[in-house]
Amino acid sequence: MKRSDTRVAADDRSGAPSNASPAAPPRPASEPSPRASPVCAEAEAVVRSAQLPWRTRPTPGASVRVPRRDPDRGAATVLVRLDAAARFPVHDHPVGEEVLGRQADRLIGRARLQAGDYLSAPPDGRYAASSAGSCTFLVTLPKPVRFL
Repeated sequence: MKRSDTRVAADDRSGAPSNASPAAPPRPASEPSPRASPVCAEAEAVVRSAQLPWRTRPTPGASVRVPRRDPDRGAATVLVRLDAAARFPVHDHPVGEEVLGRQADRLIGRARLQAGDYLSAPPDGRYAASSAGSCTFLVTLPKPVRFL
C-alpha cells in the first residue's frame, strides 16, 4: 500500500484512509470548521465556539454552546448565556464546577461574579444562579449537574 493511501484526512476522525494530496491547501480562514483538526501535538483540537449554535435550555432566557463534551465521563465545557433576569433553579454539582465570568455580572448562590472572576464550586454545592442583566460565562463540569 502506498504511503499516501494510509493518511487520515484532518477533519476525518473515523480512521478511514484518505487520498488527499499532502499539498492540499488549508481551509480558508473565512470558512473555518467549528471543530477543527489538531493544531499541534499538545492540543487535542481547536473549537471555533463563535461558530457553534446557541441551544436554548428549558430554563427561560438561558442558552448554551458546548465546545467539549465527554459522554463517557459526563464531563463538559459549556459557554452559558443568560438573558436579563434569567434564573437557573437550585441544582447540585456532584463533583463541583469551575466558572469564569466573561461578560456582565452573575449571582451564583451568594457570590457575585463579574467579567474575569473565577469561581471553584465544591463537590455537592447546591445553589441557584441568576443575572440582573444579560451575561455570558464559561463553565467546566467534571460531571453533569442535577436539578433539584
